[in-house]
Amino acid sequence: MPTVREFAADFVAWSRLHNKPSTLAAKNVALDVHLLPELGELRLDATELRAEVARFVTSKLESGLSAKTVRNTLAVLGKLLNLAAERGVIQSVPRLGAPRVVKSEPAFLAFGEAEQLLGAAEPEWRTWLLMLLRTGLRVGEALALHREDVDLRSERPCITVRRSMWGGKEGLPKNGKLRVVPLTRETVTALRAQQHLRGPYGFCHQDGRPFTHSEVKNVVPNACRRAGLAKRVTPHGLRHTYASHLVMRRTPLTTVRELLGHADLTMVARYTHLSPDIAHAAAQVLDAPASRGN
Repeated sequence: MPTVREFAADFVAWSRLHNKPSTLAAKNVALDVHLLPELGELRLDATELRAEVARFVTSKLESGLSAKTVRNTLAVLGKLLNLAAERGVIQSVPRLGAPRVVKSEPAFLAFGEAEQLLGAAEPEWRTWLLMLLRTGLRVGEALALHREDVDLRSERPCITVRRSMWGGKEGLPKNGKLRVVPLTRETVTALRAQQHLRGPYGFCHQDGRPFTHSEVKNVVPNACRRAGLAKRVTPHGLRHTYASHLVMRRTPLTTVRELLGHADLTMVARYTHLSPDIAHAAAQVLDAPASRGN
């Protein structure tokens, strides 16, 4: 019977074929930093596996690791055990007690704060920030954006999200689905002004090389600081800002889901409290007189 460490090699090989580079990287971190150092020598069928996992969880939480990180790490172990069960290495997968995560509301910028951010942005990054604010693209999707994916000439200008970037490699966007995101007039004007012929990417170095995650990760926090904002949102925070602004202006959640590229409404449900008047208006239809025959 293999140990967790021994089977991890097969698990990583399988993940390399079936996961996006970003998912594979996250699994490797969970294994190399957390799971293998403490649970690597356990046999997959060890009777004390659940007890050792419980000890692992307690140890990690006491060391200051967040409940969310611990939960995500255990999810990787669970997937490893599921693969072992599918291959007949073990007969069943034990239930792993993951810590409860209290979900916090996503940080976003108010309308005025978003304008402050754009006003204080460094000139070379203003269009980048504006696009993230007005399209809700994930950073990897924005990095992988090709010039041909940006339609600025039609009556309905838009961006077609076809790919995502991670570790310098292109792959499918999250959920593997192409989506189309309409552009505002302000965004169209800004994108037209920064059009270039340096290479295939919409945002890139002078020699045409695409930017990397590490090169753009501080653009948003730096702009917040320049704008004197108390909030320090991340690049992903601009995606939350986009969704929040749409909901606050009464955009249906189904439309927000489509624009964000989520598989279902679960992720956008967190924004419902931002527009309570929508639910209130929906309830008022019950006061309408019933139609004849009902």
